Amino acid sequence: MEQFEHLYNKVLTEAKKDKRKESTLKVFGDKLKEFAATHPSAKEVRAQNIKIVVAEPEWQDIRASFVGTWKDTEQSKKNVLRLRHYLGSMKNPLKVRRALNYLTCSAFRIGIITSKEISELREEVRLAWKELLEKD
Repeated sequence: MEQFEHLYNKVLTEAKKDKRKESTLKVFGDKLKEFAATHPSAKEVRAQNIKIVVAEPEWQDIRASFVGTWKDTEQSKKNVLRLRHYLGSMKNPLKVRRALNYLTCSAFRIGIITSKEISELREEVRLAWKELLEKD
């Protein structure tokens, strides 16, 4: 029974992730394509609706893959590495804004999700965002 309950909860979680991703991409995906094509500055990204900023398929896949994985120490470290890989040089204002938005959401802010690696990455992303804004 316990195994069934675990599997059932996992399936429900996957379905919720897909619905959110599908909805975000459907409603805001085209707007993001148009906006990204203008090669926006950090200030333009900051002024844009966050729902448009996060409507990138790759970002939605990454975000969805993190659901329910942060409490496991090893998986948490892998998540941080995946975010670092996604961010690259931290020069793309759209990617930096997405990551900053994610890393400052309530679960991170109130300490439900926490680790040394997360705190270090969040600080690096904050600094990168500040530099991008000052560059404009």
